[in-house]
Amino acid sequence: MRISPWELGRASNRRGAVVPATDKVGNYHVFDIGGNKLRLIAVVHYQSKKVFIRHILDHKEYDKGKWKKE
Repeated sequence: MRISPWELGRASNRRGAVVPATDKVGNYHVFDIGGNKLRLIAVVHYQSKKVFIRHILDHKEYDKGKWKKE
């Protein structure tokens, strides 16, 4: 599935628009993936049309919040 940065921005403003369960946390976009078993944490650079994946975590690791400090 290919998703443009424009669609990511639209999805982060409207839950379920293009990518289900997407949240914006600071500068990160957080996606529920793997049947809601994992969280993909990414930085989206709209100008360069690039998405940089920072972490893929299970809910236990995500809830610890250490990823926010990196």
